[in-house]
Amino acid sequence: MIARFVGFALALVLIALPVAAEEAINDYRVDINVETDGDIIVTETLNVMVEGYAIKRGIFRDLPRYYADEATGGKLPYVYKVLSVRRDGRKEPYSTNSVDNAWRIMIGDEDIYLTHEPHIYEIRYRVKNQVRYFDDHDEVYWNVTGNDWQFAIDAAQARITLPEGARITSQDGYTGPQGEAGRDYAYMRDGDTHIFTTTRKLWAGEGLTVALGIEKGVIDPPSAADARMIWWQRYGAIGVLGVTLLGVFAFLYRSWKKVGVDPPKGPVFARYAPPENYSPAAVHHIYNRG
Repeated sequence: MIARFVGFALALVLIALPVAAEEAINDYRVDINVETDGDIIVTETLNVMVEGYAIKRGIFRDLPRYYADEATGGKLPYVYKVLSVRRDGRKEPYSTNSVDNAWRIMIGDEDIYLTHEPHIYEIRYRVKNQVRYFDDHDEVYWNVTGNDWQFAIDAAQARITLPEGARITSQDGYTGPQGEAGRDYAYMRDGDTHIFTTTRKLWAGEGLTVALGIEKGVIDPPSAADARMIWWQRYGAIGVLGVTLLGVFAFLYRSWKKVGVDPPKGPVFARYAPPENYSPAAVHHIYNRG
């Protein structure tokens, strides 16, 4: 009887193990500091459960590569700068590249396998000119977690700290897959910090996006250098194409002027006698038979 009970209990444990051994993001905390020049500094802290299935040597974070350009209706590229990457409090190797519409930070050492336990990742980066400018307000709009994780996120929170004295005109948040506008979040304010916290688990492919409207005058308008950079992002490709076409035209025109222009022709007048040393018969032969 005891042996049967022990066997039954062992079978239950073996059945429960695959369920318990689930890779997930236990906690996803994001701190966003908004600077007066329009840049934001983002610090992401992820508590990741590693079981050696999809996560073996590390993780990667996909950030959006483009954002909508209100002025032209097109797209402009985000400008990122990674400031630091850590795992469990220590510096962690990383690399970056572009994958389709994502800017990817690949974190980990290809020669080191992670232990099967929770690991804490901290990713800190700057985003250039992230504040969006409108006629009557400015806005911070950010996809906090992204929508490309293949793991569930048990809990997520975004803390947006504005410059001192900033007053908001609106706050909003969205949960769920990309393009959906779920409202599964709670909002609170602590001084100049605005906190958005999910109220349910986010499943694979779901994320949290937040938005804050800010009164004009707190965030500086784009500097001359920033304006030039944005102009170049919008029209640089067309300018390069135009300069290239002009260069090709100039090269071909100079080549034509150098070797392609026919020499000027002399005056044309009638001859009533054959050229010197040629008989009329010879001239007839040359003229008619080449």
